[in-house]
Amino acid sequence: MAAMTTEILRIDKFSVPAAARETFLAAVHETHRELRTQPGFHGDDVVELCSGPSEYNIVTVVRWADHSALQRARAALQESHARRGFDPAAFRLELGVVADVGNYVPVAAGDR
Repeated sequence: MAAMTTEILRIDKFSVPAAARETFLAAVHETHRELRTQPGFHGDDVVELCSGPSEYNIVTVVRWADHSALQRARAALQESHARRGFDPAAFRLELGVVADVGNYVPVAAGDR
Protein backbone atom coordinates (compact mmCIF):
# COMPACT_ATOMS: atom_id res chain seq x y z
CA MET A 1 0.00 0.00 0.00
CA ALA A 2 1.20 3.52 -0.78
CA ALA A 3 2.43 5.90 1.90
CA MET A 4 -0.01 8.42 3.37
CA THR A 5 1.78 11.27 1.53
CA THR A 6 0.73 9.75 -1.81
CA GLU A 7 -2.07 11.39 -3.76
CA ILE A 8 -5.40 9.93 -2.66
CA LEU A 9 -8.54 9.57 -4.72
CA ARG A 10 -12.09 9.64 -3.42
CA ILE A 11 -14.12 7.47 -5.79
CA ASP A 12 -17.87 7.35 -5.32
CA LYS A 13 -20.08 5.15 -7.48
CA PHE A 14 -23.83 5.73 -7.62
CA SER A 15 -26.80 3.86 -8.97
CA VAL A 16 -29.14 6.71 -9.86
CA PRO A 17 -32.71 6.14 -11.10
CA ALA A 18 -33.41 7.94 -14.37
CA ALA A 19 -36.10 10.11 -12.76
CA ALA A 20 -33.58 11.39 -10.18
CA ARG A 21 -30.67 12.03 -12.57
CA GLU A 22 -30.98 15.82 -12.98
CA THR A 23 -31.65 16.50 -9.28
CA PHE A 24 -28.80 14.24 -8.23
CA LEU A 25 -26.30 15.71 -10.70
CA ALA A 26 -27.19 19.26 -9.64
CA ALA A 27 -26.24 18.36 -6.05
CA VAL A 28 -23.05 16.61 -7.20
CA HIS A 29 -21.97 19.64 -9.22
CA GLU A 30 -22.65 21.96 -6.27
CA THR A 31 -20.57 19.73 -3.99
CA HIS A 32 -17.72 19.62 -6.50
CA ARG A 33 -17.73 23.42 -6.82
CA GLU A 34 -17.12 23.56 -3.06
CA LEU A 35 -14.44 20.86 -3.16
CA ARG A 36 -12.50 22.70 -5.88
CA THR A 37 -11.89 25.58 -3.45
CA GLN A 38 -10.21 23.37 -0.84
CA PRO A 39 -6.43 23.26 -0.29
CA GLY A 40 -4.84 20.12 -1.70
CA PHE A 41 -7.48 19.66 -4.42
CA HIS A 42 -5.82 18.10 -7.49
CA GLY A 43 -8.78 17.60 -9.83
CA ASP A 44 -12.09 15.87 -10.29
CA ASP A 45 -14.29 14.04 -12.75
CA VAL A 46 -17.99 13.24 -12.87
CA VAL A 47 -18.68 10.49 -15.40
CA GLU A 48 -21.76 8.65 -16.57
CA LEU A 49 -21.99 5.09 -17.83
CA CYS A 50 -22.54 5.01 -21.58
CA SER A 51 -22.13 1.27 -22.24
CA GLY A 52 -21.25 -1.97 -20.52
CA PRO A 53 -22.75 -3.87 -17.63
CA SER A 54 -22.66 -2.05 -14.29
CA GLU A 55 -25.07 -1.40 -11.48
CA TYR A 56 -23.56 2.09 -11.13
CA ASN A 57 -24.33 4.75 -13.70
CA ILE A 58 -22.68 7.85 -12.17
CA VAL A 59 -19.11 7.85 -10.82
CA THR A 60 -17.24 10.74 -9.24
CA VAL A 61 -13.49 10.93 -8.72
CA VAL A 62 -11.78 13.63 -6.68
CA ARG A 63 -7.99 13.67 -6.42
CA TRP A 64 -6.31 15.08 -3.31
CA ALA A 65 -2.69 15.89 -2.53
CA ASP A 66 -2.70 13.50 0.43
CA HIS A 67 -4.85 11.97 3.15
CA SER A 68 -4.77 15.07 5.35
CA ALA A 69 -6.04 17.28 2.49
CA LEU A 70 -8.92 14.85 1.98
CA GLN A 71 -9.74 14.88 5.69
CA ARG A 72 -9.70 18.70 5.87
CA ALA A 73 -11.91 18.97 2.78
CA ARG A 74 -14.33 16.39 4.19
CA ALA A 75 -14.63 18.40 7.43
CA ALA A 76 -15.19 21.65 5.51
CA LEU A 77 -17.85 20.01 3.35
CA GLN A 78 -19.63 18.56 6.38
CA GLU A 79 -19.70 22.04 7.95
CA SER A 80 -21.10 23.49 4.73
CA HIS A 81 -23.78 20.81 4.55
CA ALA A 82 -24.73 21.42 8.18
CA ARG A 83 -25.06 25.19 7.58
CA ARG A 84 -27.34 24.52 4.60
CA GLY A 85 -29.28 21.78 6.37
CA PHE A 86 -28.29 19.29 3.69
CA ASP A 87 -28.10 15.62 4.66
CA PRO A 88 -26.45 13.66 1.81
CA ALA A 89 -27.59 10.25 3.09
CA ALA A 90 -31.22 11.38 3.42
CA PHE A 91 -31.01 13.03 -0.01
CA ARG A 92 -29.81 9.80 -1.63
CA LEU A 93 -32.46 7.78 0.19
CA GLU A 94 -35.21 10.15 -0.94
CA LEU A 95 -34.06 9.84 -4.57
CA GLY A 96 -33.54 6.08 -4.44
CA VAL A 97 -29.80 6.41 -5.08
CA VAL A 98 -27.49 3.59 -3.97
CA ALA A 99 -23.87 4.53 -3.25
CA ASP A 100 -20.56 2.67 -3.04
CA VAL A 101 -17.88 5.05 -1.79
CA GLY A 102 -14.23 4.77 -0.85
CA ASN A 103 -10.75 6.25 -0.81
CA TYR A 104 -8.09 4.86 -3.14
CA VAL A 105 -4.38 5.30 -3.76
CA PRO A 106 -2.55 4.77 -7.03
CA VAL A 107 -0.84 1.41 -7.50
CA ALA A 108 2.92 1.85 -7.72
CA ALA A 109 4.31 1.40 -11.24
CA GLY A 110 6.38 -1.58 -10.10
CA ASP A 111 3.21 -3.31 -8.85
CA ARG A 112 1.44 -3.14 -12.22
